[in-house]
Amino acid sequence: DGLVELQRTAAGTPVCVVLIPSFVQYVPGVFAHLAQARGGERPHEVGAIQTRLQAICADLALPVFDLLPGLTARADAAQLLIPNDYHFNVAGNRVVAELLAPWLEELLRRQR
Repeated sequence: DGLVELQRTAAGTPVCVVLIPSFVQYVPGVFAHLAQARGGERPHEVGAIQTRLQAICADLALPVFDLLPGLTARADAAQLLIPNDYHFNVAGNRVVAELLAPWLEELLRRQR
């Protein structure tokens, strides 16, 4: 509902969606540790929410970019976060910009 409202209020202004994963999904070992701590009460899959959101965006014809694959591929993922805060630090923001830039450039090129 929120994305539909965003499209409506954008009134023709292009809208795109960037999926920013939780650090739990891309810092090595964190997801597995938390899943084990929960005792396997419910099966969990890394990226399940991204898959669902991508499907919603596809249904709405919204361009979507998922940062999870790019962050998961990095051996230094834990060093991209502010300690004990889990938001991106300067290096993390730089990596996100590097991941997004080619996609945004192509998206803008197609809209011209």
